[in-house]
Amino acid sequence: MTNPTVTGDLELLGFSADWLQLKLDAPGSTVEKLEGAKKQIKDRFRKMSLIKHPDVGGNEKEFIEIREAFERLQQLRVQPKQAPVITVTMSNGGVIFNGSDTAAWQSIFQNCTWTVKGENE
Repeated sequence: MTNPTVTGDLELLGFSADWLQLKLDAPGSTVEKLEGAKKQIKDRFRKMSLIKHPDVGGNEKEFIEIREAFERLQQLRVQPKQAPVITVTMSNGGVIFNGSDTAAWQSIFQNCTWTVKGENE
């Protein structure tokens, strides 16, 4: 994990620095893997709270640190990858295609003949 805040937060809760990255690299849905990891983080926080909470004799500063780390880690979200937007225009400026659906783009142009204009033309 390249984000130092996430790495530090994981280590505060007793996970290795690369634990989350290993979880996310496993096969399967990224959203489901992240939700599973967040559940494990929540379980770990609850166990640590039983030891670190000031009401049970724990250190208040340490408890606040792990609580804040837990809260930050629970805010992790999967950002969907956005496909690049492709815009194809005609020489007169009319738009033939504007979007990110490459399958549609390919079907439009599969029977086209292309002419490449050089610098000397």
